[in-house]
Amino acid sequence: MYADDSIPHQAAETASLISRNLQDLLNVENWVDKSRLVLNEEKSKSILIGSRQKLKKEEPLILTIKDKSINQLSSVKLLGVHADETLRCKPHCESLLKNCSRSLGLLYRF
Repeated sequence: MYADDSIPHQAAETASLISRNLQDLLNVENWVDKSRLVLNEEKSKSILIGSRQKLKKEEPLILTIKDKSINQLSSVKLLGVHADETLRCKPHCESLLKNCSRSLGLLYRF
């Protein structure tokens, strides 16, 4: 069995505070083992959300699970919605346009 779609989150003024607080949340190895679940560290990702000005000043998040670093992304897809680190809808719109363009291309052939 796999632990899927769990989303630990943390709000704080600085990335270092978030890293410290989230690291406590991510120490779930014992719970995963006791519950007979599998945690895939390769699929675990992080994103730091904030204004462009705030993000420029911040250091990257440093998070680990089972001694492996978690990659920090600039955009994610969650429940079918693409969002970037400033919560703008540009990645989602680009994805929708790409899918629509592909579908229209197929229809055009008929």
